[in-house]
Amino acid sequence: MRSINPSEHQIQSAFVEWCFLNQTNFYGLHMGFAIPNGGLRHKMVAEKLKKEGVRPGVLDWCLPISNGKYHGLFIEFKSRKGHLSSVQITEIGYLEFFGWKTAVCHSTEEAIDVIKSYYGKDS
Repeated sequence: MRSINPSEHQIQSAFVEWCFLNQTNFYGLHMGFAIPNGGLRHKMVAEKLKKEGVRPGVLDWCLPISNGKYHGLFIEFKSRKGHLSSVQITEIGYLEFFGWKTAVCHSTEEAIDVIKSYYGKDS
């Protein structure tokens, strides 16, 4: 039997699709957005984005909605074999210090569970 190992892109895309389909069940979920910091780019495009504020370590997805305990939520998506960089670990520390909830998710289901928990709707 072949194991399924979705890419980070596939995991995040399926999560975003779930968010779209469930936005009426979670107040403010429609405000969530991706932060396209990673990926290979042409050198000129990378330089332009750096001037606009793109920087390494920023997590993949943000929900800028407070749940009363946290200012908002950041999620970093990783494939099942993916690992955080040292810059991402530092970023997570800063976000948590400043009152943001963070999560590292290796599957769509894990990210959905994070959303449900953030909203107090544990399954």
